[in-house]
Amino acid sequence: MVPRLVNRSAVFRNADRRRWKREDWLDIHISLYCLRTQDTRADMRLSVRPLPLLIVLLASGCTSTPPTCPPGTHPIVLDSLHFGTAKPEGVVTDQEWDTFLNDTVGLEFPEGLTSWTTYGRWRNPSGSVTTETSHLLQLAHDGGKDQERRVQWVIHTYKSRFHQDAVMRIRSLVCRSF
Repeated sequence: MVPRLVNRSAVFRNADRRRWKREDWLDIHISLYCLRTQDTRADMRLSVRPLPLLIVLLASGCTSTPPTCPPGTHPIVLDSLHFGTAKPEGVVTDQEWDTFLNDTVGLEFPEGLTSWTTYGRWRNPSGSVTTETSHLLQLAHDGGKDQERRVQWVIHTYKSRFHQDAVMRIRSLVCRSF
């Protein structure tokens, strides 16, 4: 049989006459991308086969490829770590933060770092919004396995030392020059 494009209005018209099923949703979404045949069973076989390929193609757009950097710059990883300061017995003081920077972060990233105090909001596990003073730490590195281990160690140490639920990490591929 010669494949034909699905008539989208017929799919929606037929779907209104009966209860929605998972196959209907799959059929509607996939039919926008796939050719279909007259046989219903062949429809699903033909429609579902491209789904894994479509998922792989969409996911490949999410892979991290180094940026194309202009002359005089080179690609690096920039990790931005957001550390909350509220803890069960008060807040992380400036002295505690400085000690953490010196004895943990400074030892793991002796090549340098950037840190500043910020103010943040987040939704806690109970669903209410929490506001607090935070610290933002930026680490620029080559993104190797050793640096990844060191970033994870910094996060783990802060969470355990100051009884934190989470440390937000934003990882970006950027270009750097001096």
